[in-house]
Amino acid sequence: MIQQVGCTFWRLRLAAGLRFLTGWLLTMVSAVTFPARAQESPVRPPPANAGSAPPPLEVRFQPRATVAAEVKEPRSPDRADSVPISGVQLARASASGGRLDRPGNGIVNSHASLLDSQAVELPVLDGHDIGCRAAQNWLPSELLRARARTLLQLFCEEDDCTRQAAQALACFLNMQAKHQEDIGAATALRAYYTRIALAEQLTLSTESLHLVARQLAQQEALHAGGLPAGTDWSAFDRRRIEITDKQYQLHSQDRQLRSVLAQIADADYATDRVRQERLEVLECSLACDRLKQQALGLRQDLRGWIYLSGQVNDQSAPLFAKMFTTIVGGWGLPLPSIVGLKNLICPPDYSCLATNMRREMSLAVETHTRWICQAVDEKCHKLQLAYQRLQLARQTIDSWMERLAQLEKLGELGDGQPEQTAIAQAGLLQARSEEISRRLEARIAEIDLAEATGGLADRCCAGQPWLLTGYE
Repeated sequence: MIQQVGCTFWRLRLAAGLRFLTGWLLTMVSAVTFPARAQESPVRPPPANAGSAPPPLEVRFQPRATVAAEVKEPRSPDRADSVPISGVQLARASASGGRLDRPGNGIVNSHASLLDSQAVELPVLDGHDIGCRAAQNWLPSELLRARARTLLQLFCEEDDCTRQAAQALACFLNMQAKHQEDIGAATALRAYYTRIALAEQLTLSTESLHLVARQLAQQEALHAGGLPAGTDWSAFDRRRIEITDKQYQLHSQDRQLRSVLAQIADADYATDRVRQERLEVLECSLACDRLKQQALGLRQDLRGWIYLSGQVNDQSAPLFAKMFTTIVGGWGLPLPSIVGLKNLICPPDYSCLATNMRREMSLAVETHTRWICQAVDEKCHKLQLAYQRLQLARQTIDSWMERLAQLEKLGELGDGQPEQTAIAQAGLLQARSEEISRRLEARIAEIDLAEATGGLADRCCAGQPWLLTGYE
C-alpha cells in the first residue's frame, strides 16, 4: 500500500515537471518568433490579492428598451425614508403640475419621475378609451340592436306595409341603443375618474401616516430633552388607526370600481401600471340655454320617438301597439284578436287606433322634451355649484399654507410653536383631501351634464372633448 502511494506521488511530480518544461519552451519560442508582440504585451505580475479578487466585469451599453425592462422603480420623494420637507413645501409641490384645457385631454403617469429618467413604456389609458370601450360593450345597447335584427327577420316575408313598420321599429330600437351607449360611457367615466381620485386619496393618507410618525418623533425628542410631557400620546395612535381604516375603505372601493370597469369596459388594470389623466378641473363658462337646444338635437332617444311618431299610419299602428307600452303607467294597448274568417267578413278599421296612437306619440315626445330640458338645466347649475365649491376648497388650502409659512418664520426667529405647527399640518392635509373630493364632484357633474346633453359616446370614440359648454 505504501509503495503504491509513493509511486503515485512520484508520477505526479514527474507530470508537473514535464508541464512546466513544456510551458517554458513554448514561451521562449513565442518570444523568439514574435518579438514585437512580446514587447507590446509584456506579462504583468498578478496583484497581491489575485487569489481572492474576481476578474473585472465588462460593462456594455444596452439599448434603452432593454435597459428599461430591467430597471427598478426609484424611490418616490413621498416615501417615509426620504428627506422630510415642511408642510408649505409639501403643499406647493402637490399644488404644482399641468392642467387640462378640457376634461379628458391630458395624459400623465403616477410614476412621472420614472418616465423622465428611464425609458419605461406603460400603456396609455385615458377617458376617451374607457368611454368608447364601455359604449361598444354596453349590454343594454347590444340587446336593443339584437331585438331590432329579430324584428327584421321575423317580418321579412310579410307584406310591404308590415315590413316597413318593422323597419321603422328596428330604426327606433337602434336609436335607443345609441342613447344606451351614452349611458354606458358615462358609467365607465365615473368609475375611471373615481379610481384616479381614490389613488390620490391613498397617496395623501400615506403622507398623513408619515406626518403622524414625524410628530410623534418630535414629541419624543422634546420629552427626552427635559420638556414636560403635556401631550396625549394615545392621540397619535388614534389618528394612525383612523388613517389606516380610511385606507382599507379606499382599497375596497378601488377593487369594486376595478371590477366594474373590467365588466363594462373590458379594462382590468392597476392604477399604478398605466398612464392616466390627472384629475384636474378647470372652470369653464356654461350656456345652459344653448345646451338645452343642443341636447334636443343630440339625444338619440328623443330623435327615436320623433321618428316613430311620424311613421304611424293605419298599417303600422297595430304592430306598434303590440310592441310598445304607453309612457304613463306601463300598460299595453289591448287589441282584439282577428282571425282569418272574421277578417274576411268584417275587415278591421284601424284608423281610430292610428289617430289615438299619433296623439299618444305626440304626448310622449312632448314629455320627453320637457324632461330633457329639465335634466340639462339641473345638471348645468349643479356643475356651476361644484365649480364654486372647488374654489372654496382651494382657498382653504391657500389659507393653511399661509398659516404654515407664518409658523415657519416664527421658528426661524426662535419662537417655534410645535403644537400649532402640527395642527396646521394636519389641517392642510385635511384640506387637500377635501379638495380632491371637490374635484371629483365637479368631474362627476361634468359627466352628468355630458350624458344629459347626448352624443357622449360618439365624442369619446372620436377623441373630441366630451364636455359641451354651449359655446361650441
